[in-house]
Amino acid sequence: LIEKMHLTKVIIELDSERLVNVVKKKTFPRKQWGKIAKRCACILDDRRDLSIVWVKREGNSAAHALARWAVNEPDRYWASDFPLCITSHIHKDMEGVT
Repeated sequence: LIEKMHLTKVIIELDSERLVNVVKKKTFPRKQWGKIAKRCACILDDRRDLSIVWVKREGNSAAHALARWAVNEPDRYWASDFPLCITSHIHKDMEGVT
């Protein structure tokens, strides 16, 4: 999606500390998701304007809700808007942001 939309200066926030560590340390498991993690690491190596960080799930509930919703809508993405079902999560995540 980042490549398709030609996005720059992107910080990818994940609530899976294990996955972030796998990508950063390049210690890929032999499972299917290890191949995906390896591809992500290669993209991050090529693009210095991208980074990946771990955040607590409570720190990004909107992303968690979208990930759960994506199980039902696996081929959808939102270029300029978002599903209304996550509005309350966005407001919660923005509390305290100045």
